[in-house]
Amino acid sequence: MYLNNLLTAGLLDVPNVRVGELTFDVNPDRKWGRSSARMFIYLFVIGAMAIAGVGTFYWYSEKQRKADVARHLELAEQKSTSGDYAGLDEALVEIRNALKRDPSSLMAIARYAKVAGLNTLLYGEIPPEEVLRAVAAIKDDVVEPADPGFREVLIARGTTTLATLYLMDGDEPVKRLASTLLDLRAWLEQSPDDRTVRWLEGKALLSGGDRNGAQGAFAQAWSNGSGHVLAGIELADMLLDQGRTDEAMKLYNDVLKKADGHPLALLGRALLRAEESRESSEMMSDISIGLAKVRGARVSAYRSLAEAMARYFLQDYDEFTASLAQAQASKVAEPRFL
Repeated sequence: MYLNNLLTAGLLDVPNVRVGELTFDVNPDRKWGRSSARMFIYLFVIGAMAIAGVGTFYWYSEKQRKADVARHLELAEQKSTSGDYAGLDEALVEIRNALKRDPSSLMAIARYAKVAGLNTLLYGEIPPEEVLRAVAAIKDDVVEPADPGFREVLIARGTTTLATLYLMDGDEPVKRLASTLLDLRAWLEQSPDDRTVRWLEGKALLSGGDRNGAQGAFAQAWSNGSGHVLAGIELADMLLDQGRTDEAMKLYNDVLKKADGHPLALLGRALLRAEESRESSEMMSDISIGLAKVRGARVSAYRSLAEAMARYFLQDYDEFTASLAQAQASKVAEPRFL
């Protein structure tokens, strides 16, 4: 008891050590101090910087993504211009790269449909159903000629129609061909210098039996060597069918100067040499070397036909029989081939 009295009476207090009594104000209307305000300012600045950083990163990423898609599509357009097999194949690779960067890109899908459609018509490697699926994916967004991708969809539809025309029954080929020509000519009215569409118009006219109209369209698209390579090949094929072999040979060679190694020009020239029974070594070189890496049912069928004609010229009748059987077994139903 004595000790307690001493302690409570302050007799053992040490100067400058005892902590004085403090009073805390816990009223709810008490305002924050300046240190708390600084803390909130710092947090606000840091948050604003974070948002700005994320926004800048997103803006830059989006800009880079669009630039990558545009670059891939531009390369695809350049590579697919002449319609040679390797170029179309490389163009499809570029378009797939663009779709990896932006799977929803309307122009990438449209370009895929166009290039795949050219492959279907010229080489028969890509099934037409695959082209039509790509067209169907964007049909609601591509309706008017001013819509981005309209031209690509027009070419895709035209090429698949012409590729499957000889497999249709009844009146369907006539109706589909008339509709395709109507669409192509509507586009050409506003874009008369579009040589790809002009070439496709010629293909449609030729499929309908209008050889004079087709030849005129091809000549316009070829433009004496300054135009579309495929139109020059079609003209040469028509000259060969007419028996004007010297003119056809010159035109094939002119095309090959412009598009070195183009498989369709090599194939046409091989058929000409086989039909004329001349230049056997060059003829076999065009077939075995120039077309070695080209795939697709259409080219395989024509290649077998050219090989058969070449073997007949060389009096290799066993190989002639085998090559002709391969050509006959193909599903190619084009009148010219038959």
